[in-house]
Amino acid sequence: MLLGYEYISAADDQSVWDSQRQALLDAGVSASHIYSDTDTEQESQRPQLEACLNTLNAGDQLIVWQLDFLVDSRAQLLNILQGLLSRDAELKVLSGPGAVFDTA
Repeated sequence: MLLGYEYISAADDQSVWDSQRQALLDAGVSASHIYSDTDTEQESQRPQLEACLNTLNAGDQLIVWQLDFLVDSRAQLLNILQGLLSRDAELKVLSGPGAVFDTA
């Protein structure tokens, strides 16, 4: 199954939000399988990201528009990658500097 994650910042304009969502949909993620967090939560808390990661099963793929919309630090990225590995799930980054990430 394909699961998408988007992070919506108040600093970004509507076109960034729309581009992020459209990229996930174009990658084949069903709208009902897109998890969204906003920067209105505390920076360290992303409840929908946690829900998304807990939903992943073996063979599933987490898809994000850009790596910096998924993580704030290398340590956070490593934790997510370790969690994906333990679940036998994959990560695909669609654009930006992290687009080289495709663990499939």
